[in-house]
Formats: sequence, structure tokens, C-alpha cells
Amino acid sequence: METSLETIGTLEYVLDKYSKIWSWKIVGARAVNMISRLVPEAWYGENVNEVIIPDSTENIKQIKLIMDRYPLEILSKYAWQRKIVKTFAPKPTLPPVKHKLKRAKAGNQFRGKLLNFQKEGLDFLLKSSGNALLADEMGLGKTVETLSYVATEKQTFPVLVVAPLVTLHNWEREIEKFLKKKSRNGRILGSETPSVTLIRTGKSQELPKTDIYVINYELLFKRDTDLAKLGIKTIVCDEVHNLRSKTTQKYKAVKKLAALPSVLYRIGLSGTPIYNRG
Repeated sequence: METSLETIGTLEYVLDKYSKIWSWKIVGARAVNMISRLVPEAWYGENVNEVIIPDSTENIKQIKLIMDRYPLEILSKYAWQRKIVKTFAPKPTLPPVKHKLKRAKAGNQFRGKLLNFQKEGLDFLLKSSGNALLADEMGLGKTVETLSYVATEKQTFPVLVVAPLVTLHNWEREIEKFLKKKSRNGRILGSETPSVTLIRTGKSQELPKTDIYVINYELLFKRDTDLAKLGIKTIVCDEVHNLRSKTTQKYKAVKKLAALPSVLYRIGLSGTPIYNRG
């Protein structure tokens, strides 16, 4: 003999007329009592023993958890099934990387000579579409690899370099040493270097139009509004482990700038990408 579990209420997918969002309406005294304790976002409906729950992945999980023990009569079966499949479907696993790194050739705007492992680093950045973390050990040339990428990839300028204060002048020297100037018509001017603006003050003011902007982490949040107006194409964060805390102003400033529509490439550099609390 087949037996069916007694339901404690009904579940329906509705457009809430007050919030104007699609929600789940549950009717039934026992069900409403459970939901009011387990789902803080829920609110009481117009009628007695009625509760409205915003449609979200977490709320679907909570409703499902209750229904596993205390069944509800599902009035919107198609909507519920669709949400269940979407919420609990296994996430696809990424296929293994098949690309073996090659020794890429730097573009004509680069005036240096890369070692073989640095050429592979350049190839890694190219295959990552300029959205990557370079985690070579200190002294292996992360700065040079990054500059070679900027000189090789298309539409990388203007570039914003965010770095610790003590490294700013080193960035200036490396830019002068390894990069050639590119004119507006695309010609490489071997005798010139890209224009660089080293931002030294937190006072908000209009910045000049240059190829590369260099700023330290502590000033960034004070100048992020000025920088957002420049059409930055590439953001380089040196010693990117400085951004490990999401609550800091520098993290929020980098996140804001990296999300700009103009930004195509985001590169982080760190010899210690995993911070050791000890």
C-alpha cells in the first residue's frame, strides 16, 4: 500500500504586489512558524498564516531543507523544479590546461632582452589575456615580464601601476630602461620613453594625460576618482598581497578601478601570494 506524507502547507511562486519581486508564498500555520525562524528575509503576507520569501538561491535551500522533513504542497511545480535544478545542479569542472607555455617574443616597444623563463612568463600573460597573477620568486623579473607584456599586447595604455612606496622610483627606472615610446599613429620612437606621472599627493586634482601612472597603495583611495577619469586600460598591482584584506580602503579602491569599463587587463605581482599568519 502506498502512503503519502501529510503536507503542512502550500508553496506557490508569485509576484509580490508590494515589493514587485518574484517570491515564494507559503500558506500554513506550521510552515509559516518554521519559515519565520529560519529565513530572516521573509515577511508576513496579507492573510493569516501566510508568509512571503524573496526568491534567492539561499532561500531555495532553506525551503528545501524544511520540505525534506515537512512536505509542502507545491502549487507552482514547474517553477519549483526549475529552481531546484538550477540551485543544486553540479558545477562544471574546468578541463585541464592543455597549453604548454612557449617562449614568446616581446613586441617592438620592448627594448630589453628576456631570459627564457621570462619569455614563458610573457606567454603566460598573453594566454591569460592579461588577467593573471605573476608569482615568481623575488629577483626573477616580474616587473620586466609585466613591462614586456604591456609592450606586446594591444591597447594596454594608459597603464596604472599601484605599488608600495619604496618601489615607485624603481618602477620609473625600469620603465625608462625597458620601454620605447609609441606615438599616437602607432610608430615606435626608439629614442624616447613612455611618459610617466608619479602621483605624490593625496590632494584631488586633474591629472595630466600620460602613458603610465605610478601611485602607492596608501594614496590610491584618495585619488581613485581622479584616476577613474583617465580611461585606464591596464592595472598592475605590485606586491598584490597588500590587498589581502577586503575591509581596507586600498582594496576597495583597487576593486573600484578594476571594474571600470575601460580596464582590459589586470595583473597582480607577488613573490608571496599566500600570506603566512605565523
